[in-house]
Amino acid sequence: MSEDMEGVEVTEEFAYEVSAGAHTFRPDDTELLEEYNEHLEELMDSGEFLEIIEEYGFTEQELPIRR
Repeated sequence: MSEDMEGVEVTEEFAYEVSAGAHTFRPDDTELLEEYNEHLEELMDSGEFLEIIEEYGFTEQELPIRR
């Protein structure tokens, strides 16, 4: 259909997939958040976190931002 329209160019199909994860904590749960961040940092330092997420197709590019 669009091939017959003047000035319209048909391109190949494409898909762009975005993967993201998040964790939320209640504002009053500061101790839990600190504990979580501490253990997440340990997993990231040891390389274990990357090993875990690689099983699901994630790469080093999707690692959480270190603060």
